[in-house]
Amino acid sequence: MHRISFKYAPISLIYTISLIYMSSLPDNSLPGEGSSVEQLLSNLAHIPAYAILSILWIKSISSTTYIIAVFIAIFAISDEVHQSFIPGRTASLMDIVLDFIGILVGIGLLNLHS
Repeated sequence: MHRISFKYAPISLIYTISLIYMSSLPDNSLPGEGSSVEQLLSNLAHIPAYAILSILWIKSISSTTYIIAVFIAIFAISDEVHQSFIPGRTASLMDIVLDFIGILVGIGLLNLHS
C-alpha cells in the first residue's frame, strides 16, 4: 500500500509547480546574449533541481523509488516538450539528460542517507 507523507507532499507539489512556472517563462534574451559560463550554469542547474524534485516526491509517497523516478522522468520529458511552445524557449535533449542525471543523484543521495 502506498502512503502519502503530509509532511513532504505539499512541499513536493509547490516545488513541482515552481518548476512548471519557471519553464513557462519566455526567454526574452537575444541569441548569443548570455555568456557561455551563464549558459553552462543554467544547464547544470537541472541536476540539483531534479535531484531535489526526486527526493521530495520519493519522501512524499512511500512507493517503489524507481516507479517515482519513472514518473519524474516522464515529467522532465513533458516539461521540455512544454518549453518548445514558449516564446524564446526550446526543447533540449541535453536538458532531459541533465534532468535524468539529477533524478539519479537524488536517488543516490537518498540511498546514502538510508
